[in-house]
Amino acid sequence: MNAKELAFSHLLSYAAIQWPDYQITNHIQLIAAYLEAIERRDINRLMIFMPPRHGKTMLASEYFIAWYMGRNPSHNIIYATYSHERAGDVGRKVRNQMFDPLHRSIFTDCSLSADSKGANKLSTDQKGNVFSVGTGGAVTGRGANIFIIDDPVKGVEEADSKNAQLKLQDWFSAVAYSRLQKGAAIILIMTRWNFYDLAGWLMTEKAHENWVVLSLPAIAEHDEEETGRKEGQALWPEEFPIGTLKKTKETTGTRIWNALYQQQPLPKEGGLVNIDWFQKYDSARWLAYDTAIRMGAKKPAPPFGITKIVCSWDTAFKPEELHDPSCCTIWGIAKNAFYLLYVINKKMDFPDLRKEVIRIYNRNKALKIGSSVPVLIEDHGSGQSLIQELNRNTNIPVFKISTKQRSKEFRLSEVTNIIESGRVYLPEKAPWLINYETQLAQFPHGRHDDMVDSTSQFLQWAYRPRFKKSRKTLYWK
Repeated sequence: MNAKELAFSHLLSYAAIQWPDYQITNHIQLIAAYLEAIERRDINRLMIFMPPRHGKTMLASEYFIAWYMGRNPSHNIIYATYSHERAGDVGRKVRNQMFDPLHRSIFTDCSLSADSKGANKLSTDQKGNVFSVGTGGAVTGRGANIFIIDDPVKGVEEADSKNAQLKLQDWFSAVAYSRLQKGAAIILIMTRWNFYDLAGWLMTEKAHENWVVLSLPAIAEHDEEETGRKEGQALWPEEFPIGTLKKTKETTGTRIWNALYQQQPLPKEGGLVNIDWFQKYDSARWLAYDTAIRMGAKKPAPPFGITKIVCSWDTAFKPEELHDPSCCTIWGIAKNAFYLLYVINKKMDFPDLRKEVIRIYNRNKALKIGSSVPVLIEDHGSGQSLIQELNRNTNIPVFKISTKQRSKEFRLSEVTNIIESGRVYLPEKAPWLINYETQLAQFPHGRHDDMVDSTSQFLQWAYRPRFKKSRKTLYWK
């Protein structure tokens, strides 16, 4: 095939011939494959979720519409976005491509009619049309072989407005959906804003339509077969390297990061824990105290009235292999308040886990807050082996925690009243803060629950400290 034949057959070849400097990344190739499947009608309901400024509109709207109309000049496309003005901008770019002699030389059977001078309505000589409208706008009398909805809301205020979301749902049901012709496809391209946005509503209320969802988080949360990314890698490292994304993560906060960048919006209510229940403390005060003690300063009074430090461990289930992450939450106890000081959360084999438990214990013992630093370990899985090892070879005050076959959900539900009452404090800033809040908010539907288990274990122990001593191990019941 020559270049023009390739451009006729393949969306990315068309994009590259139109713009030779177009960056064809792994995620762009993946999106193109899904869009070509829409053109073939291998699928007819597609959602694409991506972070801001990662190229979704340029490919999925501008290039795709021009390419699709070139191949299907008698078809009708309705393109909708958050405003009429923005719709006109995209329509203008599509028009300019289709008027370009290069486009006409690739798609010899497609030509724009002479009256296609406006940006919001384009017509082909083959009686096809492209209509560009703002979401909520009228499309009366227009039919669609493809209905494309690209970023249906403009910003956070509109996204968080219940009335605005209800109006958008009504528009989709009464207006957009009624325009579909036989065999029509729908493409929803957006950055997620919240749990109840248009995508969330469609996946719940219109699940029977078998939506195909391509969700591309800014940072991979697990190894991805389709993109080839490993856990922790950036989606577009050439433009948004991992260091830049981590700074963005620290700046935006938990809700915005999870929604806009990770495409996993958190429900504001309905889960076991609402992250708004947590109070915040001045992390700089604790860091200054911690640093002063380690630099050998005369012992100042601990901040926030903390009188005891406790380490709560949730260990990976299998002691003999690298499995799920093991987690330790380190807590400061004050009068009727609990301060989460640090979180250690990583995958470790058993020898490294044992060393880490000892290291963290010694680090916090050196702060000399309280008479001892209790170490809580669940008496289950690798925790059993760990308890035995620590009792044999150390003097660490280990508290063996029995869950008595109670579910993780039940254990957390027993202590949610403590969090809701405002007695649990998180730092204003910490590198682990967003991951922690995310896991608590997503539970029990998230991928991991180690930080959840470590937290509920500590709060149950701290709030109902009924225990007895037997040899070196302290038992909580």
